[in-house]
Amino acid sequence: MRRWIGVGLAALVLVGSVGMFAVALGARSDANETLGGALRLHNAQLDVAEAERALGNSDLGEAVRAARSANRVALEVGRATSKIVTLLRDTDDAAGAIAASARRGTRGAVFTRRQTEIVGDALGAIAGYQRAASRFSSDTNRSLRRILAALRRTNEEFPGGAR
Repeated sequence: MRRWIGVGLAALVLVGSVGMFAVALGARSDANETLGGALRLHNAQLDVAEAERALGNSDLGEAVRAARSANRVALEVGRATSKIVTLLRDTDDAAGAIAASARRGTRGAVFTRRQTEIVGDALGAIAGYQRAASRFSSDTNRSLRRILAALRRTNEEFPGGAR
């Protein structure tokens, strides 16, 4: 029976050892992960120190504050640029309306110029008729005077006509 007790105790020791081995493996894995994290943290700290040296030993916090300030300024510039774009759109719309009005005005001016040419041509024709009438009026007046003189002579020749 002692033998069985010894075998039972050995089995218990074996099971305990296997359990402890599993716990040890888990602890080893956790330790490796912790070591890896510590190494990454250390490397990051080295990188920060190297970056500070590259920046002339300036404070990275100051660099972050400066970057944030620059970002705020950039946002303000963006807002101002948006306002300018809006104003330019309004100006572009106004310029388009002015151009359309100018085109209509040009069409009106062309129409008016054509009408003026037509009126000028008509006045020229009228002036031509007046010149022709002036040229012929002296001949017509002379002819009318001769006709009147002939009528007077005719009236004098009629019985009871004025003498």
